[in-house]
Amino acid sequence: MHKRSPVAAAVGMALAGGAFCLSNVVYAQDNVDEQADKNVEEVVVTGSRLRRDGFSSSAPMDVVITNDAVVRGLSDVGTLLQTTTVAAGSPQVTSATSTAFVQNGGTGATTLSLRGLGANRTLTLLNGRRAGPAGTRGGTSSFDLNVLPLAALERVEILKDGASSIYGSDAVAGVVNFITRKDTGGSIDVYTSQPTESGGEESRLSASYGKEFERGYFRVTADYLRESELAKGDRDYFACGEQFIFDPNTGERRDVIDPRTGRPHCTDLLWGHVWLYDYQGAGGNVPSASSLLAQFDYDGDLGQFVPGYASDPTDPDFLGQPGGFFPVRYDRASDGVSNADHPFQDASSLIPETELFTVYGEAEFEINEDMTAYAEVLLNRRETFANGYRQYWTYVYNENWNFGDGIGPGNGSTLSTGWTGAQWLSPTPITDHNDSTIEVEYTRFVGGLKGDFGENWGYDVSYQYSFSDGDYFSDQVFNDSIADSWFASGSCVGTTTSVRGVPCLDPRWLDPEFLRGNVTAEERAFLFGTEVGSTEYTQWSVEGYVTGNLFEMPAGPAGVVLGIHYREDEIADIPGNITLSGNAWNTSTAGITAGDDATKAIFTELELPLFQDRPFARSMTLSLSGRYTDVDSYGSGNTYKVGLNWLAHDTL
Repeated sequence: MHKRSPVAAAVGMALAGGAFCLSNVVYAQDNVDEQADKNVEEVVVTGSRLRRDGFSSSAPMDVVITNDAVVRGLSDVGTLLQTTTVAAGSPQVTSATSTAFVQNGGTGATTLSLRGLGANRTLTLLNGRRAGPAGTRGGTSSFDLNVLPLAALERVEILKDGASSIYGSDAVAGVVNFITRKDTGGSIDVYTSQPTESGGEESRLSASYGKEFERGYFRVTADYLRESELAKGDRDYFACGEQFIFDPNTGERRDVIDPRTGRPHCTDLLWGHVWLYDYQGAGGNVPSASSLLAQFDYDGDLGQFVPGYASDPTDPDFLGQPGGFFPVRYDRASDGVSNADHPFQDASSLIPETELFTVYGEAEFEINEDMTAYAEVLLNRRETFANGYRQYWTYVYNENWNFGDGIGPGNGSTLSTGWTGAQWLSPTPITDHNDSTIEVEYTRFVGGLKGDFGENWGYDVSYQYSFSDGDYFSDQVFNDSIADSWFASGSCVGTTTSVRGVPCLDPRWLDPEFLRGNVTAEERAFLFGTEVGSTEYTQWSVEGYVTGNLFEMPAGPAGVVLGIHYREDEIADIPGNITLSGNAWNTSTAGITAGDDATKAIFTELELPLFQDRPFARSMTLSLSGRYTDVDSYGSGNTYKVGLNWLAHDTL
């Protein structure tokens, strides 16, 4: 009958009832009775493929027990690991940071980085075997923690030492090994997290069932997780981006005060202004400052706090405007009334909305006394939606633009009626057309054989296949709708845009309502579009090794591992049509990212027990590991890597 290792069972029971995280773990079996000690199977621990008759590690390792996650109010693997001490001090990719910055793996991805070397240098294993990357865009290279549900895991072992000589260069920073549950019986878990204020709710429903039979076992886990959006406006401390300037002598706040509210100015994204490029020289009516902004008086009270533009009919260089615009951002007082906090900002996602559907299954079947077949299947689907906003702008001449000195075209613009003087105008409207949606389907399959041969030798041969299929939907501003009319002196109506070839439209660039984000249906169709990109990442590998004892030494048997590894990685990222055509305004362009590489490696480990029962140590062991890797990358030829590591350790 198939049985779990008594050591693993004892450790699991001890840890489940004990501490959440154990550092520099050395497992002991002192509490196991002599009869159980005789039946202990040899086990393999993270950081080595040597089989030991004790669950011990010579390298520093943290063990995280997943059962405590619910007690701490955590619903996902990523948050659980990123809040451990081993992850402290390293920048981590979370669903929140991926909405604010461009991150490898795309919006909604969650990864783990050790030692600040990045997630692609932290190897992720599932039951001791590689797990392929998941995500979107051309920077996909790391395992996405979203694909694993807490309900399927028993513990996580984190090797804090680099292990490149054992696993390869992607383990330079360390190794994270997810160990799944092997217990029998069924369970249904329901979890919900409801903040005192709306936004950011979490709910999880999972069911798991495991059963042992005469020659093996199986376990199946299904999990659904939903994380509701947390918008910036859902929390007062995010709704207003205060500067938090303090007086170094008194410690008192010295933020710019908004006289309209009497509170510190909300300084987020400037919006709805007409930026001025002024050529008047001294004595003009535009305040001299590094940023010259004209702001419309939407509330009818700006005149109480800042002066308007002076007029002089005898000076044609003076700025003239249709009325209702005031200069801002030219001194500290005018900074306080500049518009830099829009309702679009309150609606933007701080934490995106995410739905995760996961099914995980594993099984073992004992073919005979010396051979066991095993298999794992992981299916995951993630949907992430992030709400965003942005600026966009163009350039327009004043209606009477004509210096007569070779500057400018010598004629004004019909698009800027009422704006006169020696200025260029750059209207900067705001829009909420900046949302993104991510859909990623991830599949992983593992199959293999393990067993014993000879007196004290064992083997493990496995095949791993993973496939990530992601689509990313993103809002874009059409570049040709703006660039074709930059510095235009007249209407573009009657022409077609240079990239899309659609009839040109004159947006109301200088209209106050347009500047604050209120566009017509025709303007929206002309300026804005949505595109879909796709990313496929395939990884498959074959690995096999044998391990056993070479000979006896006075302090114990000398252990050895000999193994081979072959892996192929392939990525194909195709951005949306707007990006591919170079027609995405003010956004970095991207072409197709496609390539593959093949990795071939041989590796070995040798463990020599040097001393035993000496006054200075109970035992002393010398461990050596080495790896030779040949990487054949797409378009770059072969790269050869050799790794060697040794460690003398004292087991207390």
